[in-house]
Amino acid sequence: MSHEGETVARAADPMAKSKLLKAAREEFASSGLAGARVEDIAKRAALSKGSFYLHFESKEEAFLHVVNQFFSDLARMSEECTIKLESIRTVDEFRAKLVDSDARVFEFCWQNRDVVRVLHES
Repeated sequence: MSHEGETVARAADPMAKSKLLKAAREEFASSGLAGARVEDIAKRAALSKGSFYLHFESKEEAFLHVVNQFFSDLARMSEECTIKLESIRTVDEFRAKLVDSDARVFEFCWQNRDVVRVLHES
C-alpha cells in the first residue's frame, strides 16, 4: 500500500534482455548497424532507453551479443552435422551425408539471413 506522494517501484522485467536482443536484431536487420538507434531498439522491445542501458553499454555491444549468439548456434549446428567417417560404408552414403550436412548449414544461414546480411554489410 502506498501513501500519498510515494512511488511504488516496478519489478524488473526478467525477459527484458531477451526482448531487447530480439528488438536489436530486428532493428539491425531493417536499419543496419550504422542506422540502428538505441531509442528504436528500446521502442521495438516496448521498454525504456534506460532499460537498454541497464543491459548493454551501446548498440555495438547489443550487436556483438546478436552476432555471438548466431555463431554459437552455427557452431552447435555444425557439430551436429559432423560426419563420422568410421560409420560410412559406401561412397553414396558419404555423399548423402555431405548433402544433408550442407543443406542444414544453408538452411541455418537462410533462417538467419538477417544477421548474415548485416554482417556482410558491416
